[in-house]
Amino acid sequence: MFAFAAAQHHQIHRRVYRRVAGRVLGGLIGSLVLVLAGCASPRLATTVTHFQQWPAHAKGAGYTVTVEPVLQAEVGKIGETFILPELEAQTYAAYVGQHLQAQGLVPAARPEQARMLVNISIQSRKGVVEVREPFFRPALGVGFGGAHWHFGGLWMDPWMWEDRISRRPVQSYTLQVRIADRHSTTQNKGYAPGRAQSQMPVFDGRAEYTGSPVALHKIMPYLIRAVFDGFPGSNGHTHRVVFDRKTGAQLPAR
Repeated sequence: MFAFAAAQHHQIHRRVYRRVAGRVLGGLIGSLVLVLAGCASPRLATTVTHFQQWPAHAKGAGYTVTVEPVLQAEVGKIGETFILPELEAQTYAAYVGQHLQAQGLVPAARPEQARMLVNISIQSRKGVVEVREPFFRPALGVGFGGAHWHFGGLWMDPWMWEDRISRRPVQSYTLQVRIADRHSTTQNKGYAPGRAQSQMPVFDGRAEYTGSPVALHKIMPYLIRAVFDGFPGSNGHTHRVVFDRKTGAQLPAR
């Protein structure tokens, strides 16, 4: 009788220890899951939309680039604009210029001599999203008992699955590149400096990013590359352009 009681007492202690150890380990694993879930994805995804009426004989045309003040907004607040530092604005203009030159355009000697007028506008928005995440607290043990399942020494308790709501900061950027063709108003005789001119929009591209917060100077090279992906593109066509954050390489969209 005494031996039976001692064995039963020992069994109870084992169950209590198993439960306590399992919950402690479960808390650690759950915390690790939350930390890993909060890490930035190695993929940086953008969404690109193009509208265009690109002229057939644009090769060799001169261009000039203008960078607009940045519009910055937060959820529930009125947006504000701020002017980029001159060197930063020049850097973004140079990035865009590299892609324009790849299309056969050339920098104009003076802005008033440019045929293609390029405008860069940037919008930044900040907010918070609520994310529902499954949280599993395993318990260690062996054998089978009650409403538990045993797999190689791991107890799985259906009542140990939980949903946790976490709030995470999120940031969105929109880069818009618009190009207007300065053309003659006299029977479309072509562009010539000094002749009466009008401006006809020939390209409107937008690249958007939404995800974990990132500094403007780090996201802009990706947005510029994205907005010129498949230039000039098809009217109203939207596609994804994905990059590797570590290497900067463009990845297959999926």
